[in-house]
Amino acid sequence: MPLDPAPRRRCAVVGLGARARLHTQALTGPHADRAELVAFCDVNAHRMAVHNAWIAPAGAVPA
Repeated sequence: MPLDPAPRRRCAVVGLGARARLHTQALTGPHADRAELVAFCDVNAHRMAVHNAWIAPAGAVPA
């Protein structure tokens, strides 16, 4: 009997500094089959806008 696949993990990125781009791109790209980016946040509105622009091509809805 085959094992059930692991459910997709739901992930949030808090703080959108330099390393956050790596996590955001991984969660919306090569690891999208195993994890779902459900939220990200930062006190800097410009960083939020930049990340919204990065995830838009992946079909994600901007925050």
